[in-house]
Amino acid sequence: MQEIQQRVSRTELRILEARNLKICATCFEIAVCLMRVLEMVVCVAPETVLDFSRDSAELLLGRLVQLLCHVLNRVTSKSGVFCTVISHSIQGLEGVSHYPILAVTVGVLNQLVMKSNEKSQEKVISCLLSDPAFQISTLEFTLGTPLPQASASTVPKVKRDKEKIFNFETCEEMSESETKAVRDLISFMIKKQESFEESCENIKEEDLCTICYANPISAVFKPCGHQSCRTCISHQMMGKKECFFCKIIITAVNDLQGHQILTNQTAGTES
Repeated sequence: MQEIQQRVSRTELRILEARNLKICATCFEIAVCLMRVLEMVVCVAPETVLDFSRDSAELLLGRLVQLLCHVLNRVTSKSGVFCTVISHSIQGLEGVSHYPILAVTVGVLNQLVMKSNEKSQEKVISCLLSDPAFQISTLEFTLGTPLPQASASTVPKVKRDKEKIFNFETCEEMSESETKAVRDLISFMIKKQESFEESCENIKEEDLCTICYANPISAVFKPCGHQSCRTCISHQMMGKKECFFCKIIITAVNDLQGHQILTNQTAGTES
């Protein structure tokens, strides 16, 4: 898409190779299909990411939330590659549009947030709101609300006037019950975000994880004693078994009460 964007942005004759268009369209279709697989897993086997008696559930939930947030950010950014390319209505890329990728992404979020039991819901909301990439405006985009960055300074006036604003409510594929579910999800997340921000004001800066600065410190490394949040150290231990700070090999990870939550042997199998 970046290569296509560079070509269509030139003022001279635009020549787009059919091969590049085919690759772009195919990759997009594969991405949507893979997201559908994730949606199926969350619907059919939610315990995969929501059964927190499993060591892997919290880590997998965190990685899933990261993926959803990044997809929303990339697809809804007006100055981003995706919006720029599809705004040109290029022949051969008719299937590359907002609806398929946003429908499945929001579908996964709705399943996690609105259809989980109370305990799992709290965990999902905490994971979502503490992710630095999460922006409520990317969800509002799906109902026709322009993102803040889509201003006069970033989008030319001519383009802005002619631009077709995406909105689930105008999509023939969406039923009224489905659009209502999206509205309910957004309203619910706005309320939760307000409560979350109020609670975060009471957290001291020195109690925040110095790796992500999003979650409170909740894990202690053995034998060095350094600390981070559980999410950060879980990600680290999937690839490396060493401390972020002193590079010593970590043999175990405890919570702040001294209970072991992760070992060198089990960390690599959590995924």
